[in-house]
Amino acid sequence: LPDALPIWACAPSGLVRVGPGAPEVYRTSGSVPGGWTSACQSDDGKVWLGGHGSSFDAWDGSNFVKHSVGFALDGAELTTLACAPRGVWIGTSQGLVWYEDGKERLYTVHDGLPENGIRTMRLGRNGELWIGTRKGLSRLFKGHFQSFDYRNGLSNDEVNAFFEDRESTLWVATRHGLNQFLDGPATLFTAKQGLPSNEAGPVLVDRSGAIWAGNLGGGLSRLESNRFSSVAVLRGTRVLTLVESKEAIWAGTDEGLVQLQKDGRLIARYGIAQGMPSEKVR
Repeated sequence: LPDALPIWACAPSGLVRVGPGAPEVYRTSGSVPGGWTSACQSDDGKVWLGGHGSSFDAWDGSNFVKHSVGFALDGAELTTLACAPRGVWIGTSQGLVWYEDGKERLYTVHDGLPENGIRTMRLGRNGELWIGTRKGLSRLFKGHFQSFDYRNGLSNDEVNAFFEDRESTLWVATRHGLNQFLDGPATLFTAKQGLPSNEAGPVLVDRSGAIWAGNLGGGLSRLESNRFSSVAVLRGTRVLTLVESKEAIWAGTDEGLVQLQKDGRLIARYGIAQGMPSEKVR
């Protein structure tokens, strides 16, 4: 997570660098059908970008560099990225790819994935890779997969997002609520506990320990005394991603990029009128 600006955001027609000042938009000269949908920043400062189809590029600060991927992405849709110390994990519709120095390694159900379609990924605190699919959650550590689904306590097998906090609590968002895992059975939060709907989306635990939950059905909530309370400025807005900077919470939505104070009050909105290339921000 960034300690300060800039915030990098994917929009259908470009990569956006936000703050301080007006948003700066960087567009590739080549075609990226549907635009970039996923990004991550590596330790060397490069921003790696994935789009619909097999578009896979890196922004080095001044140029977009197209990277070639071979058999592993042949005919596959690139869905999500996660940067690691030595390379990049690429989630696709046909499996998980490790990409390092132009070489790639494909992982599929034959290696232990619950299914080949990867929906979301995030590196864990101990170097493991957490992977969300439509058939559950998987943990890849030292070359071995361990998978979890409805039979292991998930409220639903279709995983939308997850987040591991400093206490090693794992928060898993599914189509039937938000699951909290810590040393025992999951605690489930749904609309009954204040979520706008059961279609839980991106989740974030900030530096103060506050839990923020975006909703794919619309809305952003904050956990207070074991119940979620709606953040008024995003009520009804579909939240696609959440990230924290030192002083703010940032929400990428279908209606622009929104900067919030840590108590949920609005700081700023960034849309087309403020220089963004699109209202949809991931």
